[in-house]
Amino acid sequence: GGAATGKTSSFKIDQDSIKVQLKTQSGLFKKPFKITNTGETVLEIFIEAEDALKDILWFPESSFKLNKGEEKIYDLNIIAKSGIAPGVYIGNILLKAGDLLKVIKTVIEIESEKVLFDISLEIPLDYKTVKPGQEFILQATLLNIGGLSDVEVLVEYIIKNSKGETIVQEQETITVGTQAQFSKKFLLPKDLPLGEYVVLAIVKYEDSVGTSSESFSVGEKISKDVADIKKTANKTLMLIPIFIILAALLII
Repeated sequence: GGAATGKTSSFKIDQDSIKVQLKTQSGLFKKPFKITNTGETVLEIFIEAEDALKDILWFPESSFKLNKGEEKIYDLNIIAKSGIAPGVYIGNILLKAGDLLKVIKTVIEIESEKVLFDISLEIPLDYKTVKPGQEFILQATLLNIGGLSDVEVLVEYIIKNSKGETIVQEQETITVGTQAQFSKKFLLPKDLPLGEYVVLAIVKYEDSVGTSSESFSVGEKISKDVADIKKTANKTLMLIPIFIILAALLII
């Protein structure tokens, strides 16, 4: 392509992540996104999902052509029907054209038709980015929306990577009145690769399944001291040209 003709090939998508929450009997749910050919060549774009998403995604066309400057609204079809187990499905949608690749990080939460207990998650600011081997803390709120009083529910926690592979899995039983708020601590593996991760919680009581998920990063955190040093250095660099101009004026 591009190298032989001297023309560049490129395309863009209008979202790099998708998060959807559905009920098991929702049927077919369409999630549109836009693809634009931003290069100078005609592109044939192939679209597929990683294995973790294949059971719940259906692609109306697995490939299509886009002319120079052309854009297309593509409807991603998410299947939530009986036979699809409630839970959180995580993985990537891949769009390929020659050696070009775009990735849409995808999280699909599927709850039971009737939810008696629901859960919401919040990651404190200090834990949005953590290091391998570090403690990771999660704030959870468990809501009793079924009117039952003081019952025990099972809460399952799973940390997955962007491909949907399980890294950490734990569970506990919690007694709920109208609601329960609590913190959950995890110790991340020391050899955990840097990148994007998703922590999810699934709350189960009889046939009721409620879900929630949040994303976080494993990477190098900039400490406050380092951040302050960088700010000071940037201010000093900004002043240098002023000193040079003043020195030049004095010489003249």
